[in-house]
Amino acid sequence: MLHIAKTFICCIMFLEIIFGFGICSAQIGVSDMYQEALWINLDLSKEQRDQIDGIILDADKQMRAVRGKQKMVDDLYKFDDLYNYADSLSQMKEIRMDAGSKITQVLPLKDREIFESQLEESQQLTEQYTMMMLQLDLTENQQTDIVKSLIKSQQRVWSVVSDTSLSWEQRRQKLKRVNAINLITGKLTTTQRSAWKKWNQSLNLMNL
Repeated sequence: MLHIAKTFICCIMFLEIIFGFGICSAQIGVSDMYQEALWINLDLSKEQRDQIDGIILDADKQMRAVRGKQKMVDDLYKFDDLYNYADSLSQMKEIRMDAGSKITQVLPLKDREIFESQLEESQQLTEQYTMMMLQLDLTENQQTDIVKSLIKSQQRVWSVVSDTSLSWEQRRQKLKRVNAINLITGKLTTTQRSAWKKWNQSLNLMNL
């Protein structure tokens, strides 16, 4: 029962980390699986981009304040450490979601509708991936490794998106090097990876 409870908590944390982000599907590529990546993939005027960069920089100040109170991710050795980290994850998620809401208000109506549709699909797919995680019977070490990898991945994405010294195109190119799906599958056994692959294929077919 304890193992099941911990697995459930791990998957909830997984949801916290990538809630509101896209998952690789027929419509959304792996490089676009984060909400932040969707922000800078929008085709907008320079004035609108500057507005969005201002929102991102304001959110970045809040993110830095939260991270300043955290342990380093590499210092989280046990699952219980990650469990205690959940409050910080929740705070950072709220900051990202608030920034996303403000960015949505900047968008022209047509782009706003497209963006909101992508986010809704992202939430649904994230929930489906979380359910898949529950079925993989992950060990405690796997849970810890996967969550730590996803935290690092999200931090990497945020550092790129918030680097306003780079153009939007430069940020887009750097984000293509971040692949959270590989971070997950790289921690799985051969049997688990096979189950994940079959499930992912069926999900992609459902979304064609």
